[in-house]
Amino acid sequence: MSRLVKRLIHICAWRDEAPLRYQDADGTLHTVEEWIDRWSESGDWWAGEGERIIYRIATRDGVVADLERTQNQWFIYRVWD
Repeated sequence: MSRLVKRLIHICAWRDEAPLRYQDADGTLHTVEEWIDRWSESGDWWAGEGERIIYRIATRDGVVADLERTQNQWFIYRVWD
């Protein structure tokens, strides 16, 4: 199961364009333990959306989430149970 959240986050550290550590909106700092997958999706071009890069990650504190980069902004897009 998963839930959509689409919440803005701040990437604090990265390697090879992949996130290593991020800060959530509530100030919690998460460290990426594993990159599970990476893919890109085309946005709704008719609505002016560009490409989206998505990383499925697992953090040291047990969060599995999809992090999305869209036009230099990062979001927690989806959280997995």
